[in-house]
Amino acid sequence: MPADPPPIDPSFADSGSAELRAGDPRADDPGTDDPGADEHRADEHRAGDPMDAGLTCSDEVPLTWEAIQAPPSGTRLAAVNAANEALLRACGGLEEPHRGYEEVSELAQELQRLESKLDLALALLAERLRRPEDVPPLCPVRFNAHGMAWDSPAVPPVGALVRLEAYICPSFPKPLVLFGTVLRQESVAATAEAATTGNAPVSRAVARFVGISLSLADALERLVFLRHRRQVAEMRGQRRDEDA
Repeated sequence: MPADPPPIDPSFADSGSAELRAGDPRADDPGTDDPGADEHRADEHRAGDPMDAGLTCSDEVPLTWEAIQAPPSGTRLAAVNAANEALLRACGGLEEPHRGYEEVSELAQELQRLESKLDLALALLAERLRRPEDVPPLCPVRFNAHGMAWDSPAVPPVGALVRLEAYICPSFPKPLVLFGTVLRQESVAATAEAATTGNAPVSRAVARFVGISLSLADALERLVFLRHRRQVAEMRGQRRDEDA
């Protein structure tokens, strides 16, 4: 069996609320025929510190980043967002607890999740499954629909535009591809292991997403909510076991 992942930095704790705030344009957006307007409205709404905007998910996932001059635009960006949405739909379908077929609507939802998984399987076959040695090392991350923070010995400078590949769905060897602007760097307390092994000190980069669509932001929010609910259920189960 694979070894358990190392403990997550406690500073990556979840906080906030999963509900949309009043005035969020995603709640009553009229829509548009402009293929780039959806991403523009999503970027307009993401202001301030992304880690303070609602629920966040903390995890350790394979992650890699690279500095870029500009994000893709037009058709290419829409394709990246669509691929991300397909991945998140399939990932959410696997992580969401099964509730049975009590109503016709429930059956329709299950069929929709199955369709999402089949779509993703075709995409995976098209680009070929990555070999395990091609997957980057685990990295502590914290993310939501607004941005991502990650720890690394080397982080991009403030103001840099980056392309992130994060394997946040362990069931699929396919990364979520996101673009963001680095807002700040933070120093991370050195661990005892780093002190004894002589590893380079770790820094944390915090980036705000750019170019993601409103529907992709909604999919990210749903995934964060599902994982937060699962973590709460696990903690309650542990407390019951301790009290027994």
